[in-house]
Amino acid sequence: MKQLEVSRSQPEDDLGSVAARALGSIHTAMYGGAPQATRAWADGNAILLVVRSRAALATDPSESSVGPLEAIQRMVSAIVYRHTGETLRPGGRSADPQRGIAVLAFEHVPRFTRAKVTLVAAPTQPSLGAC
Repeated sequence: MKQLEVSRSQPEDDLGSVAARALGSIHTAMYGGAPQATRAWADGNAILLVVRSRAALATDPSESSVGPLEAIQRMVSAIVYRHTGETLRPGGRSADPQRGIAVLAFEHVPRFTRAKVTLVAAPTQPSLGAC
């Protein structure tokens, strides 16, 4: 798997870097500041985002941290689709609140290519033996 550096400006935006920037923007909007670190790895159609943030994972022990992570994952998918037209299907997610690390997995769903369709005129009269 290849690690993508998000902090550097890249001329070609690949889906992993777009998703990592989306994750950072979502974190800033939700928690009032940028995460401590965000990394993206891509391999084929699989994309992993890792975020280090104590704020995002600091939850009441009686609450599950899966709810916010699921919402963040869906928002990342929506932002990537809006910016690129490409679909990321949310996959698994995992969090370690003690370390302040969360991992979000995605699957890139390629666009369908439009097949060339040839229209053929239908007969105007019923064929013999059709009844």
